[in-house]
Amino acid sequence: MRLDHAPISQARLLPDALKELWQAVEENRLTDDQYCDEREKLLDEYRRTWAAALMLGGQRRVKESLLSELASYVECDDVAEVERRCLVGWMDVEDEWRQRVESASSESIERFYDLTEAYLYNLIWWHTLSEDETPLAYVLALRFAKQRGCRRYLDFGAGISSGGILFAGHGFDSASADISSSLLLGASPSGP
Repeated sequence: MRLDHAPISQARLLPDALKELWQAVEENRLTDDQYCDEREKLLDEYRRTWAAALMLGGQRRVKESLLSELASYVECDDVAEVERRCLVGWMDVEDEWRQRVESASSESIERFYDLTEAYLYNLIWWHTLSEDETPLAYVLALRFAKQRGCRRYLDFGAGISSGGILFAGHGFDSASADISSSLLLGASPSGP
């Protein structure tokens, strides 16, 4: 069975489209394999939007682009080493947190986020979509906002400001806020 897709950005949002597809499986109009194929097509559109917002000129894949950008930012010539740091970033964040943070002290928490480099590696890896596609929720939010005629975007807990970059690249007046002022340094929420 072939399903005709209106472009997601003009029609239904991804969760609604996936729900309709799954309903087709439950009604035996689609097989599980057909569902998976259609799901991938829908997710690919979101992935392309995400990658287009975050990739540097001349790059072909979001992972390599983000790793090379981070390597440049931390002044490390070895992109493989940067990737290694990203892969263990979540463990390093946990270790640093246990060693440095007094949970009752807001100053301690703010200092942690301003000084930790491990969190930067952890965030960059998350944005590559290598192990987790939850960053695509930013694309979902973008499409939801566009459908409703929104023009401004504010991201609290913005991290490295990828949401702001995505929204700004689609014509939104964008602002980012985060507990870590060091993460926002160099972020360009006005667009790529």
